[in-house]
Amino acid sequence: MLTIGGNIKKYREVLGWTQSELARSLGKTTGVISNWESELNRPDVDSVKKMLEIFKIDANTFFGWTPDGMSEKQERGVLKKYRSLDARGKEVVDVLLDMEYKRAKNNVIVMPRAKADLNDDLIDLIEMKVYNEPAAAGLGNYLSEDSNSSYEMREAPADDVPDRASFGVLISGDSMEPKIHDGQIAWVEAQPAVDDGEIGIFVFDGNSYCKKLKLDHKKRGVRLVSFNENYDDIFISREDLERLRTIGKVLL
Repeated sequence: MLTIGGNIKKYREVLGWTQSELARSLGKTTGVISNWESELNRPDVDSVKKMLEIFKIDANTFFGWTPDGMSEKQERGVLKKYRSLDARGKEVVDVLLDMEYKRAKNNVIVMPRAKADLNDDLIDLIEMKVYNEPAAAGLGNYLSEDSNSSYEMREAPADDVPDRASFGVLISGDSMEPKIHDGQIAWVEAQPAVDDGEIGIFVFDGNSYCKKLKLDHKKRGVRLVSFNENYDDIFISREDLERLRTIGKVLL
């Protein structure tokens, strides 16, 4: 059975389209489409709706769902069992169901944790990889499983982590104030390129940066721009662009 990424590739090729052509139709970069098809990331809801129209297929076909996964009789049986539970049993089922729903939706680990007051609702926590000190030198390859990059698994409230986040980066320094703060975790969607005007995590000559990308057509290069006016732009000429690596897009 094909994955979501496999289905995107399959139906794109049925149309005879390249990744670039699909990217233009969706207002995305070619790198984003490549990441979807490689299962590095999953498309957002709006992009899925557009692809259903472009490919002329329904959601069941796109996601590889079987419409009759559970019969009406089976559904009635599950509902009957649920209704027979006491309050404690229903609470346990609700927590597990919510955990599995979020796991399937976000493809991340979701763990419930009770608040100090046991009568309060449960807080859903997501365990995500967070890289340390993005402004320091020599962080290496964020996306490599055998990377020597410094990271740790951290728990964060599920509501605070964007759906498309692949990992977090601990921000060091005030160059992106007032939008991004020193010590803040910036949630990043892994992708090999970002569009003009978007904020990303970049590696250049062994140093990593959280900056806004700005194309400089006049000087034929790009600029890594800080929001804090006390910091100068980092200009990278066209000849040096091969030394610039994009780690991903910062999700704000």
